[in-house]
Amino acid sequence: MSTQPNNNPNNSISWHSWDESAFKMAQLTDKPILLMISAQWCYWCHVMLEDSYVDEGVVNHVNQNYIPILVDTDQRPEVNFRYNVGGWPTTAILTPHGGMLAGATYLTPDQLLSMLLEVTEAYQQDKPGLYDRSRELFLQHQQRASRVGLSQVSTEIEPRLLDRDTIDSIARMSIGTYDALHGGFGYDLKFPNPHVISLMNYFFQQTKEPFYEVIIRKTLDALTTSAMSDSEEGGFFRYTKHRDWSDPQYEKLLDDNIALSSAFMSAGIALEDPGYIRFSLDTMQFLQDSLYDPKSRSYRGSIGADSAYYGMPPVIRSSMESPEPDPFSYISSTAKTVSLNIRAITAGLTPPLDASQLHIMVTRLYDQVSSGSTAHAFTSELTGGQTNLLIDLAAVIETLSLGIQNLIIPKLEWEPKVKSLVDILMETYYDERRGAFFDTPDSKGQPGYMAIREKPLPDNIVAIKALMAYQNAAGITEYADAIRISLIAFLDVYGEYGEHSADFALLASQYLDDIGMDNILA
Repeated sequence: MSTQPNNNPNNSISWHSWDESAFKMAQLTDKPILLMISAQWCYWCHVMLEDSYVDEGVVNHVNQNYIPILVDTDQRPEVNFRYNVGGWPTTAILTPHGGMLAGATYLTPDQLLSMLLEVTEAYQQDKPGLYDRSRELFLQHQQRASRVGLSQVSTEIEPRLLDRDTIDSIARMSIGTYDALHGGFGYDLKFPNPHVISLMNYFFQQTKEPFYEVIIRKTLDALTTSAMSDSEEGGFFRYTKHRDWSDPQYEKLLDDNIALSSAFMSAGIALEDPGYIRFSLDTMQFLQDSLYDPKSRSYRGSIGADSAYYGMPPVIRSSMESPEPDPFSYISSTAKTVSLNIRAITAGLTPPLDASQLHIMVTRLYDQVSSGSTAHAFTSELTGGQTNLLIDLAAVIETLSLGIQNLIIPKLEWEPKVKSLVDILMETYYDERRGAFFDTPDSKGQPGYMAIREKPLPDNIVAIKALMAYQNAAGITEYADAIRISLIAFLDVYGEYGEHSADFALLASQYLDDIGMDNILA
């Protein structure tokens, strides 16, 4: 089932897109907004759409009292970052102007109806009180966003502010959840956490400590031999429901598999283990076979959960229709896939894409972001939607820079083109006053939390990598201060980002060690 806005007669809820017209309608009718943040790959999102949102009581109440908006998290990551309340699906009730009134994740029909009735009653009887609370929540959100950055950017900031103690504390936090019995990290739901694995890879490369090798091998061996790995069709599922890597959630995400392939590759090189290299290349081949769209020369974002298919043995699977991938491709994820292939070639490996194919791919990526008109999410036929996201521009800059440095594209021709993109990155997204990068070009006139300019750590990691890669490719140090200041900007908040804290630690370690991105495979 699609998570796109629809007028499904079996559903009766006419979902709106996140756009100006929906908010105008809410304000004109003085109705609160029911926001659902979903995903093509999200099993419980589909359950809720096909169960909770077809309940007669829910449908009637929503149609009478709310303006419903359906947002796909992959297509509108900037909306998800601001309104997600702890997972997918997110169920949020907003004022007609986009302020938060209430929020939850998955809700049964009865739970959803109860929440809707409660907010409706409060909205009718105590609207001023609700708006006061909404304003308080807005200010709290605004204050949280303002924590990213320095009170005053200065080139005189001492490098010691970003020191080994910080990196070590992040590493201890990551290692503290290591499961010595089953491998991996955590003791309940088991996510593969490729970012933590990559950090361990880096520490092992730097120290040769056997402790890190034990963690890496135990975790990677568990991933390859457990239900997390689809031995029949390739790729890795999103997570398992038990500590021992059993009972997987049958979702395959492009970004997860990119990160895992990279982690296996760097481990294989560091440990001189051809088996890990083979798994990296096999995962890359899965991406090529299952998610590549030749019409748009891009990669689909995911393959959704389907336990009725993936739970069957291979002999039965072969007679069944396999799950359809996400119809949309994403600029940033396609760029990351191309970068992965470039790094593999640099390491002397033979990935699915050869140099000539990569040249074609990077040219298309450049055309997409330089035009400023290609949406973050697109198909071979559809180009509308959100444009000019930081994550897309930064990912393409890194890919092009790696292409120059590794002779995939000629430096003389391409360096001026990449420099033009870097200029846009710095002029449009970099916060010269407080450091780090905003995720969107502008927030003026945007509803609710979209009026707050945010600096998500995952997006900033890609932006900092892009600057580091460009400096290495061009042989310059022009952006050294921006790199350093952007890293320092997250010193007070990195711990709020889960496994992305490991990404921050890895990038900070690379900075402190003064190692070029061309030498890093993680």
